[in-house]
Amino acid sequence: MSLRILIVDTIVDGHHLNYVRLIIEALRGEHVDVVFATAEDVRERAEYETYLADLSDSFELVDEFASDRKVLPYSKLWRRMSGDWIMTLVDQYKPDELIVSYGNGITQYLGMQRLIRRLDWSERKMRSHAVILSPRYAYDLKGIKERLRNWLSIKLTKASPWDTIFSIDPLVVKYLEKHEPMLARRVVGTADPVPMDERMERAEARERLGIGEERGALLGIAGLIDARKGVPRLIDAFEKTCADNHGTKLLLAGKHRENVIKHLSEKNEALRERVICLNRYLSDEEFRAFFNAVDVVCVPYPDHVGSASLVLRAAQAGKLVLGTDRHWIGWAIEEYGLGIRCDVMDPEQFSRGIEKVLSYDVVVDEAGARRLSELNSEQAFRETWQRVVLGERVMVEA
Repeated sequence: MSLRILIVDTIVDGHHLNYVRLIIEALRGEHVDVVFATAEDVRERAEYETYLADLSDSFELVDEFASDRKVLPYSKLWRRMSGDWIMTLVDQYKPDELIVSYGNGITQYLGMQRLIRRLDWSERKMRSHAVILSPRYAYDLKGIKERLRNWLSIKLTKASPWDTIFSIDPLVVKYLEKHEPMLARRVVGTADPVPMDERMERAEARERLGIGEERGALLGIAGLIDARKGVPRLIDAFEKTCADNHGTKLLLAGKHRENVIKHLSEKNEALRERVICLNRYLSDEEFRAFFNAVDVVCVPYPDHVGSASLVLRAAQAGKLVLGTDRHWIGWAIEEYGLGIRCDVMDPEQFSRGIEKVLSYDVVVDEAGARRLSELNSEQAFRETWQRVVLGERVMVEA
């Protein structure tokens, strides 16, 4: 008898489809039928070709989620439309296992539907699972509005239909174990999956990026280069710390937002010459090369919650990290000995952080970096899904 698995994700960005790919790889088999339900334009996306095209024989594609182009992903209307579609799909496909690979917002919407008795899966012989990425309620956030919002989010999460909630953030798991033990019983910690890339020589990596070999130290940040990620503060701290150290340079690798371009244009020419700008979307190959090209990976996100791929990729490459002292980033730097954490909102502390990370006194704890990489490998992610979704079934068949 075949096991029918329904996977749903209505957002088709690369991050989402990579999760879907890994889940399919973990669960596919001779007696497993996988249905993947997603957005109607998925086949037109480069991400589909990258992550799922070579697995197309392993699943049935239902690309029927049609949303008005004006409906923004992650918005309240998107959550409602996605939640209603999931309920329709469950009625239509009658899966044994339902997996929502991005459950933020949808979880709370479906929790509300259960509370108002619009949703009842109790009679179905089905288990349901969802991935939730770093809810803010696990962090020390101030303000009455935020506390009320977090209280409501937890209440609706408790009411949600999921048998299993997968969390990629160990701080969320710890928070729930301490403050919400009943909910914590439904939560399983899992990897934030990062591919294991082969290391390359620094000269080769810099050649692939087209930046040439530099004699001095190179600090860098990759991805979307935006003020929201603290890049202007990074530029200011770099200017203050390295004013007399002309060999040290700063690499901004990724599409630049206008707020960063404007900020940099206001600096003097001497500084601008020491900031290397790759103002374009990076290919996967260029993104991998970045971590081998730099000496220090900067992650100055001032208010980021949850894990950060830059930190995980830096650990895998054995590179020093300079990051915020807040939330998961600050915890990971300290817990695994990855480098220096500091208050990136304080210019003096940020500058001292750069000074420290460029000194010979700070090194990566290789054992800690390796442990973090192994915990967040793609294989660790697949093994968790196999254990939770297929574990009992495999034991029965054996």
